[in-house]
Amino acid sequence: MMAGRKMNILIVDDEMHTVDIIAETLAGCDLGIFKAYDKNGALKAIASSDIDIVVTDLKLKNESGIEVVETLKKRYPSSLAIVITAYATVDSAVEAMKKGAYDYITKPFRPEYVKMIIERALENIRLSKKIKDLELIIGQHEQFSGIIGRSAVMKEVFEQIDLAASTDSNVLIFGESGTGKELAAKAIHKKSARSTKPFIVKDCGIGTRELLASELFGYVKGAFTGANETKKGLFELAEQGTLFLDEISTLDVDLQSHLLRAIQEREIRPVGAGHFKKIDVRFIAATNKDLSVLIGGGSFRQDLYFRINVININLPPLRARRDDIPLLLDYFVNKYSHALGKKVERTEKEVLDIFMRYPWPGNVRELENAVERAVLFMKEGILTAKCIPEAILRPDPEASLMPNEGNSSKGILKNLYEVEKEHILDTLKKCGGNQKRCSEVLGISRKTLWEKLKKYGIKSVKNFEAEGGPQ
Repeated sequence: MMAGRKMNILIVDDEMHTVDIIAETLAGCDLGIFKAYDKNGALKAIASSDIDIVVTDLKLKNESGIEVVETLKKRYPSSLAIVITAYATVDSAVEAMKKGAYDYITKPFRPEYVKMIIERALENIRLSKKIKDLELIIGQHEQFSGIIGRSAVMKEVFEQIDLAASTDSNVLIFGESGTGKELAAKAIHKKSARSTKPFIVKDCGIGTRELLASELFGYVKGAFTGANETKKGLFELAEQGTLFLDEISTLDVDLQSHLLRAIQEREIRPVGAGHFKKIDVRFIAATNKDLSVLIGGGSFRQDLYFRINVININLPPLRARRDDIPLLLDYFVNKYSHALGKKVERTEKEVLDIFMRYPWPGNVRELENAVERAVLFMKEGILTAKCIPEAILRPDPEASLMPNEGNSSKGILKNLYEVEKEHILDTLKKCGGNQKRCSEVLGISRKTLWEKLKKYGIKSVKNFEAEGGPQ
């Protein structure tokens, strides 16, 4: 059953009157209703449409409805069949159940009774789907450090993570803010032969060049004012484990040369030391910028790029894997209902509709933030559209438009650029110019927001810098 679509029911009987009665009974159930009056018509409907439930008579003129049940179960294993007959014998009931029938009712019947059986079958399908989704979530959460998805693009990502984990090669992860770059790096580490050793994380965008040098490579006593004792750097702390450098594009060019030597020669020299130390570290880097563009501008070393980009993993933005949104919504609703001690009995369909339309410039991180807020503001156990942040509930129409699939790559990049810029501006206005609140609504850090304000030349960045810049 496809996520987000209404469920379909096929009604099969050689008596047109019976088909019409059942169809009329289900008129208000938000179902796609298909009709057939013989076996061939039923088989054609099953072959051409996604059928979740079939209600079929066991006697279709001179043919048996059992073949309809068998064909349905073979094509759609998770579907359910309800058989109806005027010949209520134990043998026919047993045969129908053996062939996979979910329930069995006899003619004459009351329409409301048939409706009750069908509604019970629909609930059974929904529950089965939720269980499968939960099993998928639990399995992926354990295997891939919290990365969740079942879309085709995410299956490719999982395969790439498995490949990277099976080797000791350097990995470069590319993805927009909020796509889960650190989670991907952690998954590679956990699935690798180094899983029992340290996993060390460093954001290269935080700290001065001198501070980063001492953090990465360590320093010896007396190396600089305040160096009262020798201290190990992150490379040494990650010995036999994995060192993950996030936002490597922000690393100073001079530090890039030291990093290149560390990766290439497997040795480092602490600040102030007169000799090199051998290291055994798996190296993973991540960036949200196109390093080839930075290489052309002279701000990133090409030789370092080639060294770190042995295995390349591209994390898709959420707008490129919308099939995962229902799964992510269910997961975060469950997560925050427990974390906040609030029982969510039901999520209105309108909530999913809004989430499916929204462009999610802040990606999964923004979606998680939105769900947490929605659960927090929820009343009477029902998650409604009123619980959703205003910036998501009513984004600018232009910001919600996604580029057509037929556009050139250049056109797509331009459109996405405008979408993100306009969405940030709109959110900033709705937050009264409060950058801290804006970053929370977008589900990104203040530092990332500050960088985006600078990137898009938004004038209010001056006010932000006056506040002290990113924190």
